[in-house]
Formats: sequence, structure tokens, C-alpha cells
Amino acid sequence: MQYEATFIFDKDNKNMAKKLTDYIETVGASIAKKDNWGVKSLAYPIAKRTEATYLHLIVEADSDQIKKLEQKIQLEEELLRHLIVKVD
Repeated sequence: MQYEATFIFDKDNKNMAKKLTDYIETVGASIAKKDNWGVKSLAYPIAKRTEATYLHLIVEADSDQIKKLEQKIQLEEELLRHLIVKVD
């Protein structure tokens, strides 16, 4: 199944994109497409930040792999927001 995943993290954290892709590969999923949207202004401050880096991924995975991924990224304090949705 395909999932769309969008991650928002601190613009000064250069290693977060690599860390997130490593998490995806660790759970056995694969990345079909990677699109770095770059630094954007936030609609409202999150953790005292007004700008953040956006990373959008298309991920090939099953539901169990997504659950494992969610568990891993929940523990990541440097990740400001994330959203993973199933593509129909």
C-alpha cells in the first residue's frame, strides 16, 4: 500500500531528513518518492519556532510497518509535526 507522509522539523536540524528515511527503511518499508519542500513559514508558532523544514514522502508499506514507524517517530523530540495518510 502507498502512504503519503509529511514531516515538519526545525529548519536548523540538517540530519532529521536522513534520520526519518532511516526509520522508514528500518521498519522494512520503502520510499517511492522523496520531495523536500524546504523551509516555510508556519501559520502559528510551534515550540517557539516560526519557520520549519517540510519533507514529503510517498512510502510503500503495509499497516504493521506504518504502526512501527509511528511508534519510532513518536519518540523523536526534534520532530515538530507529522502526518501519515493512506493513498486510495
